[in-house]
Amino acid sequence: MNNTEDAPSFEHHRNQCTELRADEVGRCHSRHFAIYTAVDPADNIHRPMPPQHPALLGEEEFRKLIVGIDLETAAVQWACRSLPLPANAYPDLECFVFFVEAAPGMWVRFDDLPEELAKALLDKNLYYLIERPIQRPFDAEELAELVAEIRQMDPATAVCCWHYAEDCDPYGFGNVPHVLVGKVGFVKASGDRWVWFGDLPAEIGDRIYEARARARVSSKTRNPVG
Repeated sequence: MNNTEDAPSFEHHRNQCTELRADEVGRCHSRHFAIYTAVDPADNIHRPMPPQHPALLGEEEFRKLIVGIDLETAAVQWACRSLPLPANAYPDLECFVFFVEAAPGMWVRFDDLPEELAKALLDKNLYYLIERPIQRPFDAEELAELVAEIRQMDPATAVCCWHYAEDCDPYGFGNVPHVLVGKVGFVKASGDRWVWFGDLPAEIGDRIYEARARARVSSKTRNPVG
């Protein structure tokens, strides 16, 4: 199956949402809906739920509010559904709540939107909503010392390892969305401290990779198959 051809495009979602009739926009999950103030973006890992406005909106008021959401320009944000976050990475986005600003200062949960509209907003803004800053087990000063130490190593004898981890969580803290997994490599420094290749200057990583590639070629030369 060709996923590119079969997957609905953002244009498809936008057209579908634009064509929703007023009664279709009103198909929501309950008869009263919470409206929230802006999410505080200061903490990019442990964002608490924003405060609710005192009053709940009825179905008709909510329908009028969300019908004006523009998929192209609507601001979106995320927060943690509850804190503390689970200790380990999780297989979906259930630990997070996504919001769209339906009107100035009035934020609505994706959970309360019609399914087609919520999906279109998520498809368009997915990378922004799941991106998290890299968390490290050492501060900037210690990292600089480790980089200087690894720079002095013989790349041919550097101890390295690879495993799979979240792209935005190579050190495995586990409190980020579990959706973008890739192969990450590390170099061992003193004190059994492992430094992610992404934290090393490119020339250091290149020297280590090249040395390992030469070692593999040499090994095959000494031990030819057959």
